[in-house]
Amino acid sequence: MDFTSVTVAGPGLLGGSLLLALRERFPAVRLRAWCRRPEAVSELERRLPGVSATHDPVLAVSGTDLLVLGMPIGGMVPFVNSLLGRLPQNSGLLVTDVGSVKGPVVAGLTPLVESLGAVFVGSHPMAGSEKTGLEHAVAGLFEGCVTFVTPSERTGERDLGRIEAFWECLGATPCRTNPAVHDAAVARVSHLPHAVAALLARTVLFGLAPDSLEIKGSGKGLRDTTRIAGSAPEMWAEILLENQAALLPLLREFQNATGDLLSRLETGDQKGVLALLEEARAGRALLVS
Repeated sequence: MDFTSVTVAGPGLLGGSLLLALRERFPAVRLRAWCRRPEAVSELERRLPGVSATHDPVLAVSGTDLLVLGMPIGGMVPFVNSLLGRLPQNSGLLVTDVGSVKGPVVAGLTPLVESLGAVFVGSHPMAGSEKTGLEHAVAGLFEGCVTFVTPSERTGERDLGRIEAFWECLGATPCRTNPAVHDAAVARVSHLPHAVAALLARTVLFGLAPDSLEIKGSGKGLRDTTRIAGSAPEMWAEILLENQAALLPLLREFQNATGDLLSRLETGDQKGVLALLEEARAGRALLVS
């Protein structure tokens, strides 16, 4: 890895895991973190010895080689705005992020970061869990995961290669694509599944008493299919709304599929129900083949 200093702005689950992985794999790299809340500074330094934390964005970023934006998408532009006119120009700074939506992020941050005299290359590691916060960070979170890298039309090959090499150093597999293709893909394989899990949990479980027969009788299947519905609502509301252009057609497709099953059940169409379940099984097999 050719970065000697890395700053993570927003060290939650992903950002904290990134700091842990870097500290473990590259102990000579200088690590810094920007914390949104002043009271979180001492907590981070207690949990991550060797990482210098601050609430001051300029102190966090000045002199660093790589800045990773780990905060929710809505906080990225305000953070970069807070640096405008306060950093040396042409510092060689490279900026990336870990956001789940890339179209608006790349469009908004590319020119803004350029005004700092720096370069932005979007990233999205397909890692995480329904848990949030630094307390759940783990050093091995990125091992074996695909990380999308989404250049703009202005991204140079050298900068793109450095970001891809960075993720490879952490055990991830970079996948280069453009922001629109990324957003369409994750809408299908991540954002729609989350929306469906949330709807399932709301329909099946919301309002039940903890000691109800349904709760007592629920099995592993229900826990598996609703696990991601336990994620932070604020974060996921932002993601779903930011990627609504790609998500809405898929939600309508899912709505039609639900109506199709309803129709087959209402008419007692045994072959039709069986065919639907067989198609579902074949689709699921693609994940484990």
